[in-house]
Order: sequence, then C-alpha cells, then structure tokens
Amino acid sequence: MTLWERVFDNAKILLLTEVLNVVAGVATVIVLARLVDVSALGLYSLSYSLGAVFAIICLYGANQFLTREIARHPENLEFWLGNSLAVRLGIALSLFMVCGVFFIALDYGRVRILIALLLILNRVLESLLLMFCAIFRGYQEMRYEGLLRSALSAASLLVGLSVLVLSRSLLSFAVVQVVSTALVVFAAYRLVIGRYHVVPMRSVAPAACMKVFRDGLSFSAYSILLVLFVQTNTIMLSLFKGDLDTGLYTAGFRFVSALGMGAASITGALYPAVSQLNIQDHADEIRLIYLRCTKVLWILASFFSTTLFVFSDEIVYVVYGAGYAPAAAGVRIMAFSLFFSYANVSSTNLLFCLDQESTALRILGSGTLFVFIINLVMIPLLGYFGASWTTLIPEVFVLILLASALRKILGRIGTLTLFVKFVGLGVLVCGSALFLHSSPLLVRVAAFLAAHVAALMAMSIASPWTAIDMLRRKAGALEAADARS
Repeated sequence: MTLWERVFDNAKILLLTEVLNVVAGVATVIVLARLVDVSALGLYSLSYSLGAVFAIICLYGANQFLTREIARHPENLEFWLGNSLAVRLGIALSLFMVCGVFFIALDYGRVRILIALLLILNRVLESLLLMFCAIFRGYQEMRYEGLLRSALSAASLLVGLSVLVLSRSLLSFAVVQVVSTALVVFAAYRLVIGRYHVVPMRSVAPAACMKVFRDGLSFSAYSILLVLFVQTNTIMLSLFKGDLDTGLYTAGFRFVSALGMGAASITGALYPAVSQLNIQDHADEIRLIYLRCTKVLWILASFFSTTLFVFSDEIVYVVYGAGYAPAAAGVRIMAFSLFFSYANVSSTNLLFCLDQESTALRILGSGTLFVFIINLVMIPLLGYFGASWTTLIPEVFVLILLASALRKILGRIGTLTLFVKFVGLGVLVCGSALFLHSSPLLVRVAAFLAAHVAALMAMSIASPWTAIDMLRRKAGALEAADARS
C-alpha cells in the first residue's frame, strides 16, 4: 500500500468514527432533552464547555504537535509519550482543585458540584484518549483510533443512555460516562505500549517535562483559544441569561458542532502526510492538496448547511419536541457557520503542516477577542438568538484572516473562485426550497435534493468522489515521480 492510498483509507476510517461519535453526541442531547428539564440540559452544557476548556489546558492542543513529531521522528515516541502523560496529569490535578473551590464559592450545591466535576473529568479523560490517538495518527495507523473511539461511542450509547433512561438521573449518567471512558483510556495506553514497545515512564524527568510543555505551547495555546472561541457563547449566555436560554441555544448548536466534526476526518488523515512536505520543494503539491481538500470539505458543508437552514423547524421538532420550537430560529442562523468553519479547519491544518502555528495562533487570538466583544453586546440584548449570530459572524471574520495569511505564504490558490461558486449553489438551493415552503414535506425533500444536484452541476463543482479521485491520481503521479528521482 502506498502512502497516499493509506491516507485515503485513514480518511474513511476517521469519517466513520466521527459519524458514530456524532450519533452518540446527538443521541445524548436528545435523551437528556426528553428526560430532564431544560435547566438540567443547561447544567450539562455548562459542564461540557468547562470540561472542554480544562481538557485544552491539559495540553490537548499539543496532540497535533505530537502527531507531527512522531510522523517525522517516530524513534522519539517514548520521550514524548512519557513526559506528555506526566505533564497532563499534573495540570489536571491542579485544575480540579481550583474548580472545586470555585463551585463551592458559587454555592452550587453538593449534587450540582458533583455532577459538574464528573462531567468535566470525563472530558479530561477523553483528551487523554485523543493523545493516544494522536500517536496512532503519527504512524498513520488510524484503524486503532477508530477502534478505540468507536468503543467509547458504543459504550456511551448502549450503557450511558440506558442508565439515563432507567434512572432519569444526570448524576448516574455522569458516573457511568466516567467509568466507561476510564476503561477505554486504559485500553488505549496498553495498546500503545504493546504495539510500539515503549516504557513511557522511563523517560520522564523534570527537564524533559518542561521541554514537552514549551514545545507544545503554541499548539496548546491555540486549542485553549479555540475552545474559548467556540464555547464563549455558551458560558456567557449561561452567566447573562441563565439555564433556559443556554438550553435553547445548546439544542440548536449541538447540530452545528456535531456536523462540524466531519472536517476533522479529511484533514486529520492528510495532516501527518503533508507534514512531511516542505514549501521549498513541494509548493505546487501543497497548493493542489489544499484546494482539493477545501473543495471536498465545502461540498460536505454546503449540503449540511442548506439542510439545516431549509429544514430547521422539522429537525428541531422531530429531535426535541414542540417545547424546543424557538431553537429552530437559532439553527437557521448558525447553519452557514459550518461552511466557513470547514474552510477554517482546512486552512489552519495547512498552517500547522508548514510549521506556521504562531500565525494560526495570532489569527485565532484576534477571532476570540472578536467573539468576546460581540457577545458582550448581543447576548444581553438578544439572548440565545444573539448567541446564534455570534456563532456565525466570527467564523467569517477568521476566514478572511486565514485567507490573507495563506496568500502571503503560497500565493494565489484559487479558493475565491471556488467560494463564489458555492455562494451560487446556496442561493439556488435555498431559493428553490423557500419557493416550495408550503408544499408537503416529502415533496420539499425531493425538490431539495434535486436542486442540490442541479446546483452542483450548474456551478461546475465536481462531486466529492471526482475530487477525491483527481487528488488520488495526482498524488500517485507525484509519488511515482519522487521514486524515479
């Protein structure tokens, strides 16, 4: 199997893994919405957001650095793994002590504090699992990641939700989630040390831990900002408007965040391979890969975005029930944030491949500050409706900054022409759907699918299979040329 064939196989594995992860995540929110009140869903959302922040502070962001270093220098695995574990566990312990004091000071109550801490702990454990998955990515053996993450999603669906249905207790659900995740993390640890024959703790030393911390700092800082960029809306909405508005926003945002994971499948598979290229010798190949990757991502994102926009009322009603009907307006606003976020994932991934993480960090820092400022204005005035707008607008802002940065590094790539075509696609699909808004649902669905296919053809946009096939052929030709030289 050639390198590029492995890339495409890994992309399929990651995509299927993300689909199962999305199903588990959406199912969890649906069951919670059906079995507990909106305030409990708000507590779950707040804990989930805080857990994401904690996981990032525990060097989750350095996973990309870990993947890149192992892809380039696999012989250093023992050093990176042992010291990364030591640093992350030390940071996690300190954070939990601070968090406990914080909740007690806010007088959250014993049960709410216990639930929040357990849900936060679950997120931290998931971040450790993804650290082991980063190692498999470095070796381009994503099948092990697929196995482990699928096991975690299955446990969440089969065990976690069963306990929730039977007990209707968020506390019981949180306990089961922590136990399930801890077991999968232990299995991942055993698999890594057995597969690659390393003794992680043998390399642990204070100076080495400091090196791991410093070298991954830019990636970690980026991930911290990314969580703040994504979760600031939820946190500020909870502080300004309370659990009710937070629950309505979460109900809509869950679709966007779940579907947004699709971008990680393609970029995650390409990342270790492209990291081995340098811009001096492979500029044309890098441009081609980036453009094709962005096209495939936008084809996926355009379908997801237009689907959420056109059928938001029906989706919210079927998934959550009539009580969550106000969330549909937020879904329509947030729908097209997927389109911009997919492009941003592709662009940021390329910057990391080219050792330009400091540029990515500056751009995201500007975006996070922008999010905070507009939330201060829009959330107090508009509540969850304002938070929906502040989900979309910052993605556009970051897209502009990233496009400017990549143009300076690579020159003209051709994404602007591609963007205009997709704007035309969105106008055609959504315009035709709105024209038939009073028709029966089955007629609207059929017309929507037909309009989407027609728009792809009218805008001269290749199908995702054609794009992937073109990239496969070009990559194969490049590999053959390298072998001859």
